[in-house]
Amino acid sequence: MTNFKRILVATDFSEPSERALETALDLAARFDSELTLVHIWEFPSYEYMHGVVLPIDFAERIAEAARVRMASTISSIKQRSPNAKSIVKMGVVWSKVLSTIEETRPDLLVLGTHGRRGLKRAVLGSVAEKLVRLSPVPVLTVHGSEKST
Repeated sequence: MTNFKRILVATDFSEPSERALETALDLAARFDSELTLVHIWEFPSYEYMHGVVLPIDFAERIAEAARVRMASTISSIKQRSPNAKSIVKMGVVWSKVLSTIEETRPDLLVLGTHGRRGLKRAVLGSVAEKLVRLSPVPVLTVHGSEKST
């Protein structure tokens, strides 16, 4: 059996991500693994926003909210994984997760998937699908509840 010494968990703080984190925590306990959580936030870049002026500190507000949410998540898992680390970045999610893989060299990537189908998937794309195809390390996807599809 493969021994996962370093596990990277990508989270968007959704219910499927919470389930993925639970799975990763179980695996980390079983294999005595280092656990790192990564959250990537994207700056809104909609084509229809031409001429819309955003406050100068808008990006910093989003970044701070992401850091606060990550700190809360790390705090909540410290009893189960005292050495858990966190990374918060801005950018295109799948691309930044891949660069984080290069930086942290995990043995496994764990992430939640919303299980979108049809038009929702066509419009929103699938970060999980891209990561499964492009990741240089094994990827474990964890579905959310049946309600999240």
